[in-house]
Amino acid sequence: MAFIKREQYQYHALVLMMCFIMLSILTVRASSGEALYLSGCGWGLLIYVILRVMPAVRVPGRRWLHSTVLCYAASGAVCYLAICFIIGAFLKNLAASPYDGSVLGIFNNLVYILPALFATELVRAYTLGAVWRCCNRRTVMVVLITAALFLADLNYGRIVEIDDFQTGFIYAAQNIAPQLTQNILLSVLVFYGGAPAGIVYMGTVQLFQRLFPFLPSLPWIAQSAIGICFPLIYALIVYERCKVESGEVSVRRNEGTAGFTIVFLASVAFCWFCVGVFPVYPSVVLTGSMEPLIDPGDVVLIEKILEEQDISHLSKGDIINFKRDDITITHRINDVYCDEAGNLSFSTKGDNNDSADVQLVLPNDINGTVRKVIPKVGLPILVMKSSEEVPEGVVDDR
Repeated sequence: MAFIKREQYQYHALVLMMCFIMLSILTVRASSGEALYLSGCGWGLLIYVILRVMPAVRVPGRRWLHSTVLCYAASGAVCYLAICFIIGAFLKNLAASPYDGSVLGIFNNLVYILPALFATELVRAYTLGAVWRCCNRRTVMVVLITAALFLADLNYGRIVEIDDFQTGFIYAAQNIAPQLTQNILLSVLVFYGGAPAGIVYMGTVQLFQRLFPFLPSLPWIAQSAIGICFPLIYALIVYERCKVESGEVSVRRNEGTAGFTIVFLASVAFCWFCVGVFPVYPSVVLTGSMEPLIDPGDVVLIEKILEEQDISHLSKGDIINFKRDDITITHRINDVYCDEAGNLSFSTKGDNNDSADVQLVLPNDINGTVRKVIPKVGLPILVMKSSEEVPEGVVDDR
């Protein structure tokens, strides 16, 4: 009898996963309002089947641990949103929400988000509980379930439209990789805290993003770094804490949590550094206008000019980073001019260029001065950039 029951749980988990995949495809393709409501009804039916028709399956995590994991889920969502907003505020990249803020728009967003979210985490909890109860290779099955939920959530129509390496790399870093690490975090939360933990985490993030009137508009590098690092490191922290609190690992042996916390904070600081939150930030050089001092693929550390008086300290020979339309340029000051009113302007020239830049640089255009050159660190960015683009960091005027 136990064998038959075990077989039934495996069958139910497989059927649920197949239904989930079909509904995910329908939801991705739902562009009209009718299709959106139809997919919402499908998710609602799946929720009803899990809660009322199928035999109950408990997730592997201990019951008394669920409330603690629920708190981890809520605090994790708040931390993720706070990191995004802090970086967006520092970069002054807070923009109006792209989502419809009307009553009908909010209703449509709720129909699009909530049924799919509830159903996804209920399917995750049911399948995790079923395989942990019935299968011998439990860890492998947990990994496969997480991978299946991740693959079902991808927008394959968008992936098929990608026609070059650069666009594909950016899309993978900005969307695919964060979705994978997000599913890993959700599996950890649901494994120890049940479906409510996953619902609280994703519900908080998605509802805030859909309903808040303005959102951070981050560069893709910053967005991908946060989207990849935060869920992965937070999943490790939650995993270690749950093992300690459930008694699987002693407090003395639990040295990993402190290490993960340090790595997490270091990762956040690194993200802030890359996007320019701190007084010093990096910029990748993509051409040879400053050779031999700075080669293509080198990273230069730019110290921001924060006060007007710092402009007067600039002199001939300093290497500055400045704006020119929609690009940034890193060249050496060739000469300093001062008009009768005391206004400064700067003539610049690349060391490897035959002549000085035609246009003078005004104080408001200067981002900062080059303080350090790190060789070849930016080679991956150099490979990604096509030759037709105006390079970021350096322009060769020859």
